Amino acid sequence: MAARLTRAKKRIAVSGVDLDLPDDLAVDDRMPVVWRAVQLAYSLGHTAASGSQLRDDELADRALHLARSLNRAKPMDRENAALLGLLLFSQARAGSRVTANGVQVLLEDVDRNSWNREMTAEAQRCTTFAAGGATSGPFARQAAIAAEHARAPSFEATDWSRIVALYGDLLELEPSPVMALGRCQALSYLHGPAVGLADLDEVMALGGLEKYCYAHAARAQLLDRLGRTHEARRAWVRAASTARTDAEREYFGSRASSV
Repeated sequence: MAARLTRAKKRIAVSGVDLDLPDDLAVDDRMPVVWRAVQLAYSLGHTAASGSQLRDDELADRALHLARSLNRAKPMDRENAALLGLLLFSQARAGSRVTANGVQVLLEDVDRNSWNREMTAEAQRCTTFAAGGATSGPFARQAAIAAEHARAPSFEATDWSRIVALYGDLLELEPSPVMALGRCQALSYLHGPAVGLADLDEVMALGGLEKYCYAHAARAQLLDRLGRTHEARRAWVRAASTARTDAEREYFGSRASSV
């Protein structure tokens, strides 16, 4: 890699090409793409794309480092702060996502006392700042949703009404099947699993989630809560078949066997 960089520098020097740095306006125009890239990198670290382990900690750490660097470079940019807050909330919960044996743990079952309080407090400060502008961007809304989960003393005590409203605002800004899935799950805890399942079936009928294992897992949970065990088992099997990592595959498979 070092040799390639050296050769590239020599070719640029010989060509006489001038390299102009973008001005502030050009940088601002490009930032949404940068934020998405950093978020995607973190997402691929938070839940690995393949392999035996649920997480790729090195990639997650690198993405978090990039988010911090962006925030240091432009500390008054509220979406910069929101992105950092969003990633920090997730990173604060990282240690509770798997057991000592590597078994996946869902949010409703985690030990919240194991969350990193210092990191959560920093995330909350970033999110509060991000929400202080005249308007809120998509990352500010996502960070606000994560903040609601973090401040709830228990899963049952979560302010689902607030989360449903935030998802609604977010979907108006940026329609997304994954965000719609999050709203379906929140709806199920606010108004019951039948409402959540009806909404989820509508979302899945639109396409985009057929190969997303967590959509099938969410459907399995809703069916299980409704007592529709045979359908729930099939949904867990479908989740396992679309899982990307061995950890996910084993977890969904075990849920299918236990229904």
